[in-house]
Amino acid sequence: LDIAKPRVAEELRGLIARARISVDRASTLDSALSYAKEAQSYLEQTRSVGLSDDALTRMHNEINQMVSDLQNQEEQLLQAGMVYTRNKTWPASAWRMSQDVRNRFPNDPKVVALNQKLASYRQAVTLFKVIAGLVALILLVVLSLKGWNSYQRYIISLTPTATLTPTLTPTLT
Repeated sequence: LDIAKPRVAEELRGLIARARISVDRASTLDSALSYAKEAQSYLEQTRSVGLSDDALTRMHNEINQMVSDLQNQEEQLLQAGMVYTRNKTWPASAWRMSQDVRNRFPNDPKVVALNQKLASYRQAVTLFKVIAGLVALILLVVLSLKGWNSYQRYIISLTPTATLTPTLTPTLT
C-alpha cells in the first residue's frame, strides 16, 4: 500500500490539475462550478488515502477559493436578475453588479438572458455617450472658431491703416 501511494498521489494531482484547467476554460458558470467541485472531490480522495503535503494544502486552498468565487458570481447573477425585475426602466445597479460574471461567462445561458434584458439599458448608455461626444465635438468646434475669429481680428488690428490724424503738421498720405 505504501508503494502505491506516490503513484496514486501523482494521478490525483494530475486529475486535480486537469479539473482546474477545465474550470478556467469553462464557458458556462454551471460547468465551471461542477469542474471545481470535481477537483474538490479529488482533493478529498487524496486526504482519505492519507496523502497530505504543502502542495496539496495549497491546492486545496486554491480550489476552495475558486469554488467560493464561482458561487459568489452565481449569487451576483441571481441578485442582478432580481434587481433588474425591481427596476426595469434604469437597471444600472444590475449592470454593475453582474459586470464580472458577464465578462467571465458570456456564453452562459443565464448571462445571455440577462444581457438580453439589459440590452435596452446598454443602448441607452451608448446613446448618451454618443450624444455627449457630439456635444463635446460641437463645443470644441465652436470654441475653435471663436478663437480663430479673435485671432484674425487681432492680426487685422496690427496692420497700419491710412487714416487722417489731427496734427499740427499735415502729412501726405
